[in-house]
Amino acid sequence: MSLPFAIVPLIFGTESPVDPGLDLPAEQSPVFHRIAEDLLVGYAFDKPDMYEVVLHRHLADLGSADEVFALAVATLRERAAAELVVQGAGGRYRVILEGASRDLTASLVLTPDVFRSQMQFSGDPVIGLGSRIWMHLIDSADAEGIEGLRGLTAALHDEGDAKPINKWLYRLAADNTLARV
Repeated sequence: MSLPFAIVPLIFGTESPVDPGLDLPAEQSPVFHRIAEDLLVGYAFDKPDMYEVVLHRHLADLGSADEVFALAVATLRERAAAELVVQGAGGRYRVILEGASRDLTASLVLTPDVFRSQMQFSGDPVIGLGSRIWMHLIDSADAEGIEGLRGLTAALHDEGDAKPINKWLYRLAADNTLARV
């Protein structure tokens, strides 16, 4: 399928971009997948100056929600191959996508194999997603570091300047599932 615009994944806290109390017809509601207790992935057409949210009505042309997920993750992998930067060492890392895809940095949580090979952890990685443009990881064996990451994640969220997601931390298990810490 050839699309005029790439489809990208965007991570949201459960305070989604659409007010849950808003009574939208099903075809006008955004397509979301739950990836953790209070994390959602939504999808957008990446237009030159904006994102246009993928709605259920778009599925008639795009296929199923699972197919949209696959398209979005493929786009993310392609962009990460060119823009991924991993900073840090010793179980404390910051991951960013430098360049035009910076808003997709937190979405990398959907593709842990892309960044995990560049890091070393004695336990599981614990991830902070305070905003869409930052992803911080710390070793689950580093209790002091986890508390520092908790404060940093909350501060990035509260600043609100960079598309806040939430204040929580998530453990990334070996099977790539996320659980709130």
